[in-house]
Amino acid sequence: MLFPVQPTPGETLLGFIARAVDQNYLGSVQSFLAMGGLNISIKGDYLTKLSNHLPILSELLCVPISDLQQLWGAKPLTEDGKRKLGGVYLRPHQICQHARRLPQTREAQPHDQAYWMISHLDFCPVTWTRLTNDCPICNQALTWPQARSIHTCGRCGGSISFSHARRVPIKDREILSWVLELFSDDEQTVTEAINQVPTFYEVQSATDVYELVLAFAQAAYGERFELFRTKGRWGPEYVAVGARMVLEYPRPVWDLFRNSDDNKLPAFLTTAMRVARDNSQPVVSRNIERLMATHRRQGLGRASTVENFCHMDISLTHAGYLLSTTPQGVQGLIEEGHLVPTKPSTNFRFTKVCRREVNALRERLSQWFDKSEFKRRYALPDLAIEQLLASSWLIPEFDPMITFLKGDRALAPHSARRLLDELSWLREVDDEEGYIPLSAAFRGIGGREKPWLPVIAAGLDGKFPGGVGLLKTGDRQCLAVHEAAARAVIMGGPDFQVPYNFSRAKYGSYYRNWLTPSETEDYLNCTAQDVIWLRNRKHITKLEHEKPRYCRASVQKAGIEFMSTREAGSRLGAPPKDIWPIIETCQPSISIGQGFHHRVALEAMIKVEAPKACWWN
Repeated sequence: MLFPVQPTPGETLLGFIARAVDQNYLGSVQSFLAMGGLNISIKGDYLTKLSNHLPILSELLCVPISDLQQLWGAKPLTEDGKRKLGGVYLRPHQICQHARRLPQTREAQPHDQAYWMISHLDFCPVTWTRLTNDCPICNQALTWPQARSIHTCGRCGGSISFSHARRVPIKDREILSWVLELFSDDEQTVTEAINQVPTFYEVQSATDVYELVLAFAQAAYGERFELFRTKGRWGPEYVAVGARMVLEYPRPVWDLFRNSDDNKLPAFLTTAMRVARDNSQPVVSRNIERLMATHRRQGLGRASTVENFCHMDISLTHAGYLLSTTPQGVQGLIEEGHLVPTKPSTNFRFTKVCRREVNALRERLSQWFDKSEFKRRYALPDLAIEQLLASSWLIPEFDPMITFLKGDRALAPHSARRLLDELSWLREVDDEEGYIPLSAAFRGIGGREKPWLPVIAAGLDGKFPGGVGLLKTGDRQCLAVHEAAARAVIMGGPDFQVPYNFSRAKYGSYYRNWLTPSETEDYLNCTAQDVIWLRNRKHITKLEHEKPRYCRASVQKAGIEFMSTREAGSRLGAPPKDIWPIIETCQPSISIGQGFHHRVALEAMIKVEAPKACWWN
């Protein structure tokens, strides 16, 4: 390597090798690697094969391994075979790993960009020009193994420039910019993009959001070109449709029904159901199923059109439709012994099952209870459900078929409905009477678990001071307590002797070693930006996982060491901005920045400002 080349931000491993080969006149990428002893087959996942040989590539390219690892595509795949770009974990078919794609522009691009390898976003986010993987001169496909430069065709050697560039329509650029934010390296940008998704959709990560967008985009393509066949090459115009279905909900759904025949379900939604059945991602089937259940008109969308077939044997796809799962999910039921095939086959597409047995499973499945119902009705988080489960106030679903399909979301219906009934009998309260949401009362708790179960149990028994009531917030209710009672018997740090506590040991088998970003915010009484600030300074640890997760032990340690201004303000009954004059009187300073302070010192100040009588003793 006579003329060493340095990697640039956002560049891919494949693009960097092509650029190094070009500047040193070393032929094609494949011939250069062969000279160095790397005889890699050009079939299959070319990028992953290269990433498995970083030490050799480092020596050939005269670049330290640490620099190569900064290139996109250099890091190994996750355990489930995905590759991360920004906040999204892409599946193999969502990446153009063999073909070389370039923007249709007259000006040569300085280097290859990772964004260009996202299969369905075939446009440059800077110039908004469409991408292509064909040479404009010889019309042959551009591939990485044959590349001699990122600016020329490996076959004809001609310069790659385009006289007529296709551009993304202006009307789609704003919504596509939001999709691109999911792939940002800035975690705060990714979090803000996720937070824009309406609460109707149950999503936990950027990957969930992108999978749901693609599912709706696939439905739009199927409706437009292939009727019920949804496979094919579809680009950003359909991704824009899918993004609007997610981000602008419910308006797009209303538009579909307004423009449809009164006697028919909109073709888009019919196609979306088929996409959901064939999709392997639970987030897709779960959310589209909820969408259909919410917006299905009376007499529309019933399964009668398929249930009335006289044939007793049905395919796995049909069975998946009836059971609201994928064909692979039905195959799993067969493997677990919950369903017996009438016509077994090594290829699941030809396997048949008895429709009567499927209907029996469907009847059992109709009785399941989703734990998210507590969040929807009373704003109870997952940690509250886990406390209720650990103390047997709720019972997990014992039907192995239901738990196989629905996982830990399923609760035993009798226990869940009993608790819902008891909560519904709580009296309605008003914020003008001094009542605040229970989540706001828990903002004054730091360095320990929020005691959801003890407060709920005391409220239902009529033993909580001032009572636990139902407070109307927006379009739903939440549990509420009186602000004075919250300061007297709930709020406090890890060492406070209060009557309502829930220790880690009480979780039992329901204790998990991680917290989601929102759970981390609640535990530390801070914002998403504060969580990122703490993580960047090594106060809390983020776990390597497809969905954002933080090490629970590190979050608990941070909660014991530091107190946020929000927590202090809640305990003193003052807005955070009014706490700063008190904190600034401390010498030396007790603040570490971003609204966090050393807990021991700030606890002493709070005790002086608002002494707390332990009258319950």
